[in-house]
Amino acid sequence: MTNKTNMLTKWQWDRKIPIGLVVAMILQTLTAIWWAAKLDTRVVMQEEWFQKNQHLAEKVFRLEERLIAIHEEINELEARFNHVK
Repeated sequence: MTNKTNMLTKWQWDRKIPIGLVVAMILQTLTAIWWAAKLDTRVVMQEEWFQKNQHLAEKVFRLEERLIAIHEEINELEARFNHVK
């Protein structure tokens, strides 16, 4: 029994918590919540912008494909021109 009593006394908590620590933890928590809310707003704005401009991305992709095709045709024409000389 005395061994159990010794164990209990060793693990008792002191209930004194500095007010500065409490204030710091509250401020840190509020800052984290504020930061998360701002981040959420930014993500929503990015998603809206992406949805509005999805057609532009498709057009750019098609233009890139056309440019590649034109570049290949120009290379073929240059090869033919150089072969004729």
